[in-house]
Amino acid sequence: YDPTTNNWCLKTPMPVEAKCINATTFHDHIYVVGGAMKAVYSYSPFKDIWCLVTQLNHECASCGIAPCNDKLFITGGRDEKNDVIATVLCWDAEAQKLTEECILPRGVSHHGSVTLRKSYTYIRKVVPGAISV
Repeated sequence: YDPTTNNWCLKTPMPVEAKCINATTFHDHIYVVGGAMKAVYSYSPFKDIWCLVTQLNHECASCGIAPCNDKLFITGGRDEKNDVIATVLCWDAEAQKLTEECILPRGVSHHGSVTLRKSYTYIRKVVPGAISV
């Protein structure tokens, strides 16, 4: 969308079909992860090109992603068997390295992730009347 002209235009499509994904902005790019891609892709709006960032060991459909302290954190999701994932992955763009950061006390999926005061936080749906741990 170009707010100066009030017009939408099509840009280069993702190199793979995707659903159940999540996205965030980081270093002037849009990073996309999730679904059945088993990968992280980045899009440069300035150059209108997509790039494969890194491969993942498994699917992480409906995962969360957020930047924090100059890194990207990918939380949870669902794997190929539809099992909920409890892993937090960390993409260090400077080192070009993906590592397993930690394991959450329980798996999460279909959630949002945000950065608050340089502290990574994940947000999950709270159902009224449900027991929460």
